Amino acid sequence: MKIVQDEKFLRQKSEPATLEEAQEITEQLFMTLLEKNDNDVGLAASQIGILKQVAVIRAKEAITLVNPRIVETDGEIWYQEGCLSFPGASVRTKRHKGIVVECDYLGTGNEVLQQWQENVRVYFAPNERVPMEEDKDLLESIAVQHEIDHMNGILMFDREWKNVPIRVEKKQKPNEKCACGSGKKYKKCCGKI
Repeated sequence: MKIVQDEKFLRQKSEPATLEEAQEITEQLFMTLLEKNDNDVGLAASQIGILKQVAVIRAKEAITLVNPRIVETDGEIWYQEGCLSFPGASVRTKRHKGIVVECDYLGTGNEVLQQWQENVRVYFAPNERVPMEEDKDLLESIAVQHEIDHMNGILMFDREWKNVPIRVEKKQKPNEKCACGSGKKYKKCCGKI
C-alpha cells in the first residue's frame, strides 16, 4: 500500500476500531511495513489512509495496539525521529522515557498471525543497561508514542524540541540566526552571557 504523505489528512483524528476492523487493518499495516527496510519500526492506520486507532510496532517483537491511550509517563528524553510519511525528514523530539498504555486490544506475535488480548495495560520503558542507540526497549517506547500521536492527528514536527544546544563548529556572530534552530539571533538565544 502507498503511505500517505498529505499533512492535512494526517492531522485528522482517528476513530476507535473494533477488533474485527483492527485485524483487517493490522494485516494491511504489516504488509506495508514489510515492504520497508528494517529500520522502519512503526506504522499507524492513518498513514495508509484509514482513520482508525490501530498501529503496529516492530522494534522488539511485532505488536498491534488498538485504541491505545497513554495513562502514565515517566521521565523525559530527546530523541531523533523520522517518519515514513515524511521520507528523509528527521527532527529532534522531546518524549517520555517510559509510558503506561491502556488499549482495548493488544496483538502480539508474528506479523500477520497475531494473538489478541482484550483490555490490556502495558509498560514501555528503556533498558538502562544498554547504550541509548542500541536500546530496543527505548525505541519501542518512542515508536508507541509516535504512532499514538498519529492517531490523534499530531505529527513529529509538533513535538520538535529546539531547546537542546547543538554543537557548532564555527564561531557565530551575534546577529546571525542561532544554529540551535530557535529562529532567534545568536546574541538573544544561545549567546547569552
